Amino acid sequence: YDHMDKLGNSLEEIAREKGGIIKPEGIIISSKQYDEAYKEIKKIVDEKNSLIYSTGSEISYEIVKSDINGVIFDLKGIYRNYKNLYTPLLGKHQAENAATAISAIEALKIRGVKISEKAIRAGLEKVKWTGRLEIIQNNPTLILDGAHNPSGVKIVRQALEEIFSYHRLILVLAIFADKDYKKMIQILAPNADLIITTKAKNPRATPPQIIAKEAVQYIEKNKIIVTEDIPQAINSALSNSKEDDLIC
Repeated sequence: YDHMDKLGNSLEEIAREKGGIIKPEGIIISSKQYDEAYKEIKKIVDEKNSLIYSTGSEISYEIVKSDINGVIFDLKGIYRNYKNLYTPLLGKHQAENAATAISAIEALKIRGVKISEKAIRAGLEKVKWTGRLEIIQNNPTLILDGAHNPSGVKIVRQALEEIFSYHRLILVLAIFADKDYKKMIQILAPNADLIITTKAKNPRATPPQIIAKEAVQYIEKNKIIVTEDIPQAINSALSNSKEDDLIC
């Protein structure tokens, strides 16, 4: 549901707009989609006599292990089956992202480009994604994540619950006003022991006082600290934390 002001107000409209990039007789690799979005994409694929390979259908994967070191998973791709693929990216959702990327590499074979399994594994093991459950420091653990919509925030919450061990969760929140900040706060705030609100240096930033006003529905007022910029917020989080806490 990103960029709805430009793409449309429903999944169907967004999928139709994004599907405009599909070329005649093209090859489309898709991660798992909502049914209504997939139907729109499939219509365009059929109209343009293209091919589509989708995670959960032609492409499937199974997670072997997901922890603070990354994700290990098995993959049934378009042409190959892989065992124990590893990516250092954190969170089970990264297995699907990797599966989609690897399948796109495999699809190049249709165009005469061959990339070895060894090269695929090497690339996957070296991948970095700044600002996606990125561990900045330890003791206390400080994580940076740029999730900016409810679905992304749900993934962050799930990862915090499944991957990390900690005593207290300290959330540092800065959200743009043109995003669904109320829903994102609703998803994150109930799990927090302390919330520090702040804002980026951007005219789109939600005032930290507004974020705090929304968060107080889910956490006691005395567990919310309002700051005026991100450095101040991080310093506040660090000064209010202990070594076994998690700051995100």
